[in-house]
Amino acid sequence: MRRGWCWLLTAIGVAGVGWSAGALAPGGTGFDPASGVSVGIPAGGGTGSVGPGPSERPTLGGSGRVFRLAGTAGPQIREAAESFAAPVKAARAEKTREFRESVRSVAAAMAQPERESWIKITFGLDGKVAAWDGTLRAEGVSVVEMRPWSFERRDRFDPTSQKWFCSTVVLKGRSASSFAEPQRGVLVRLRSAAGGGRLIVTTRQGRFEVALKELRVGTPVGYLDGRASAERLGSSAAFPPAVGTRVVPEGVRIPEGEDDFPATAVDVSGAAWVAWIRYDDANKRDHLLLARCAVAGSDPGVIVRQIETASEQAFPVLVAEPTGGVRLFWAAPTGSDGDWEIFTAVAEAKGAGEISVEPVQQLTHARGSDIHLAGALGPDGSVWLVWQGFRGPQSDVFAMRRGKGGWSEPVRLGHAQADDWEPAVSVAPDGTAWVAYDSYVNGNYDVFVQRVSVDVAGGLSVSPPQVVFGSADFEAHASVDASDGRTVWVACDAGGPNWGKDFTRDETQFHGHYGETLHGSRRLRLRALRQGRLFEPAVAVPQRLNRLHPRRIQHSDTDEYRRFYELPQLARDGRGRLWLLFRLNRQGYAGHPRQGVHWEIYATTFAGDHWIEPVLLALSDGRQNQKAGAAAWGDGLLLAWSTGDHLRDEPQRLRVGRLGADASIRGIASVPLEPVGEDRAVTPPEPEVRSWPMVAGGGRYEVFFGDLHRHTSISLCFPTADGCLVDAYRYALDAARLDFLGITDHTRDTDPYPWWRSQKAADWFNVEGRLATLYSYERSNGTVNGGHRNVFFIERGRPVLRSDAHYGAVGVRPPRPTAPDVSLYPDLRRLGGLTAAHTPGYSARQMRGTWTYHDPQVEPFAEIIQTFRRDYLRPGQPEWPDARVRGNLPEEASVWFALARGYKLGFVASSDHHATHTSYACVWATECSRAAVFEALRARRTYAATDKILLEFRLGDHVLGETVRWPTDRPPTFDIHVRGTGPLADVQLVRNREVIWRTEPGGRELRTVVRDTDRPAGPAFYYVRILQKDNNMAWSSPIWLE
Repeated sequence: MRRGWCWLLTAIGVAGVGWSAGALAPGGTGFDPASGVSVGIPAGGGTGSVGPGPSERPTLGGSGRVFRLAGTAGPQIREAAESFAAPVKAARAEKTREFRESVRSVAAAMAQPERESWIKITFGLDGKVAAWDGTLRAEGVSVVEMRPWSFERRDRFDPTSQKWFCSTVVLKGRSASSFAEPQRGVLVRLRSAAGGGRLIVTTRQGRFEVALKELRVGTPVGYLDGRASAERLGSSAAFPPAVGTRVVPEGVRIPEGEDDFPATAVDVSGAAWVAWIRYDDANKRDHLLLARCAVAGSDPGVIVRQIETASEQAFPVLVAEPTGGVRLFWAAPTGSDGDWEIFTAVAEAKGAGEISVEPVQQLTHARGSDIHLAGALGPDGSVWLVWQGFRGPQSDVFAMRRGKGGWSEPVRLGHAQADDWEPAVSVAPDGTAWVAYDSYVNGNYDVFVQRVSVDVAGGLSVSPPQVVFGSADFEAHASVDASDGRTVWVACDAGGPNWGKDFTRDETQFHGHYGETLHGSRRLRLRALRQGRLFEPAVAVPQRLNRLHPRRIQHSDTDEYRRFYELPQLARDGRGRLWLLFRLNRQGYAGHPRQGVHWEIYATTFAGDHWIEPVLLALSDGRQNQKAGAAAWGDGLLLAWSTGDHLRDEPQRLRVGRLGADASIRGIASVPLEPVGEDRAVTPPEPEVRSWPMVAGGGRYEVFFGDLHRHTSISLCFPTADGCLVDAYRYALDAARLDFLGITDHTRDTDPYPWWRSQKAADWFNVEGRLATLYSYERSNGTVNGGHRNVFFIERGRPVLRSDAHYGAVGVRPPRPTAPDVSLYPDLRRLGGLTAAHTPGYSARQMRGTWTYHDPQVEPFAEIIQTFRRDYLRPGQPEWPDARVRGNLPEEASVWFALARGYKLGFVASSDHHATHTSYACVWATECSRAAVFEALRARRTYAATDKILLEFRLGDHVLGETVRWPTDRPPTFDIHVRGTGPLADVQLVRNREVIWRTEPGGRELRTVVRDTDRPAGPAFYYVRILQKDNNMAWSSPIWLE
């Protein structure tokens, strides 16, 4: 049974840059030598397109040099074997002996393994529109399988006949193309004892032959006058392997699930370890799994052990223990309040195929989430741990060290008055730890390093922060390497300036200022620190960007911005060579990409006078914020990563492989450096806006600003522009300084695992007294079934209530009608949730729309404006002068129409996609907490604003959102108090759709009393409308008189 996996571990990396591995068949049966029983192992995973396609030439970086490029592919599995039955003792002993002998034979044959690799054939390198339908025939080599690469939905691939039908073209418009570059291709998995043979490729553009002996890893060979190319990749394997995996203790069954967040380490014996998180939807929990992979000795194979501390785990980190085994770190919630703390345990191989785990130790106990862990091993055997932790309202970076005397006390790094984020750590040969992180101390994200050393008393001393990247651009997600003792390398990714500031839709210029949405651009940056001085590589890291800062962020524009380079990771292989791994997306601003999202992992290293062309880790495609686990192993790197995409209905599955240096890359080249000056651009800090207290009805309230309609890359609409979950919370905490946030990804796209991740992130960033996070999503129906509504909860574990958009996307008939009065409102009453309509619509033909439906118990407010589009309060043209979407709004779709029907709706503004810093849901609440915000929303003590305008509107002891019984013969007298963010151009009091009072203050503050002496008979609603001279607006919730 274990032969397949041992072949993987002994054979990978032999050919150099890339992967080599034995064939592992998905599904079927495997043999367990300990029991002598054949075990059925279900196949798992799925397929996905692989690799970045160049748009002008067969290079990824854009240096003009043809570099090596490698990748992996292979089968996947879904779970480890079930419990093994007990066989006859004699048979068990014999089968075990035979199995171990076969493993040793494979290890001995490592120098001359059977050659198995992938070949990538790329079409359309000239960028011209052409049909490349074709077929492939092999001579002198076995084709194991073929897969399409970078195919669009309109293209077709037939693996049985080995034919494909594709065109190299990028169509403009929503849903037209998933990729912003036209190249297509096929991946061919080959098996050849001598590495020879040839492939005969016949296409509509011509025929060519690929001599396999001429191909080297990552060096494309051109054909058809350079319009097509072929290059040798490598191969990889799924993890845990279908053959050779054993779960301990025996009898334990690990449920199926989604495998994610891998970490790797190699212990002193040379055994490889992998830790990861598996989400188990059947039981609504996480499983922390640890696997040991030995290639020789008395018990080779893969052993998997489950470690349980809570129903949720996150951020696993592995560090080799100097005495053997590995130390595992992770975070998990504790106590009734679910506070996320850090835990650790040491795991070792014991006996015949066992993993022993010492008692789990909790390392942190302070109130506040401890997240984003990183670890490193010191040359003296010490273990270092760094993490991001919230203490009070602020996020800081902390460090601990375990030496011979045990754990030190944690020390705080970073800045006292700003949030610090996502640290990385590396230990120099002298035992000094270097910690890199990004901070919002300068009003934008900059990258800093600090040196942490051991003082004479055994404690930790910390140097002052030194800025490495300090421009006005977004600079974050730092990685650090200090292991050569001479140079401290720091990498980060960068976006544009004014990240998360005023941006509405499409144009990055807003009122004459550049602003960039949360994932408007990404590029890599790399610097070196020597003796306190900063340097940059004299040869730039290869990356190809057609524009540094985009002018437009529009889903139909594939020319404006094509590639995103991000999440760099620095790692040293076993030869000391420095590698830079990163995440790459080639889809531009794809709107509704039918092929899902394709972020992939690449690696590059410096080779004498150039960076090699980035090497693909094939089948590493998935969402934006995924990294590989990396550890030095032999003369290469052991890597583990997760692949899958819920938008393509592909569950997350783990893959492993090894990356090493090609024989043509000789020695450990030093990167030539050029000195650079320290750049530090201080952006004016986001002002803290606090209101006066409003006392009414026995309560005392203040204003809190939030966003109740924010999408991330989970949603299919704009997955490459909206940013990931952590991006959204960075924006809320720093760029916008929100007080509450609801992430509202579409139910169509929020499958169980993305919903689980969304809820976990809401808990990590629910910061007491600073940011209240809601569990929320967007439920989108067709217009006649009620249109779009966001759904909110403050209790964890509520289900995703599906819509007709979801059932239509998955092609399933709804089990019940999806109209809100049938399937939304009753469920929300039962579950304790709230909902709010937005983007209202109306079908004149069927005479139904958003406001056909309403339930006052669960729908107390509505989103009257989203700055991604327009306002929806009045019919006709927008009120907001800066509205990006114009046109006449039908009467029946307006909020005025809903109010005329007797609906009592409070008003809020929110962002939707892209828009940042221009939409605020404002509430008068007792405190900044989930419960208080929810109570204010339910009571309609809300107003909508495009900036942090303060607005109080009241009638005596009654305030906005209330219904008041008022005598018809007594004129109501209203108090209006406004404090703008700029000069006030127009303040109006509206009664029943009619402006009954207005003034043009000119200043920034207005406090006045307005008496309505002409109140008509019958019910009436009143609200305040505000327009500033800079076009910012605000609308109070109504006060209803009955």
